Amino acid sequence: MDNFFSLSKEEVADNIPMMFITFPSAKDPTAKTRHPGKSCMTLLTMVKYEWFEEWKDSSARTYSAVG
Repeated sequence: MDNFFSLSKEEVADNIPMMFITFPSAKDPTAKTRHPGKSCMTLLTMVKYEWFEEWKDSSARTYSAVG
């Protein structure tokens, strides 16, 4: 982990030691009815605050991958 956290944000994407990805909406039998055309993905991994600090004043947004 010390090696991972010593990387620059440009080097991190090719060196992620672990992550957890889940799609909760795929497990919800009512999701397609309640939220047609949408799904939810959760990705968990370890990061350093500094890698994302440039967005500290940004607000959360919803993005669509349709298109």
